[in-house]
Amino acid sequence: MVLLFKDFAEGVNQMKFSIIRGLFPLLLLSLAWVDSLRRQHKLWQATVSGGRKEKMGSR
Repeated sequence: MVLLFKDFAEGVNQMKFSIIRGLFPLLLLSLAWVDSLRRQHKLWQATVSGGRKEKMGSR
């Protein structure tokens, strides 16, 4: 009975690692995607604020 439980626990442990290994690239990809969105947002904000300054200066 104890041996069966040990095998079961070992199987669950290996399953956890395989799930983590499978999700890790997805996690990295999503982090890179969020980072690119942040950069685009900052770039867009800088462009918009720069455009506003130009319009104010031309008045």
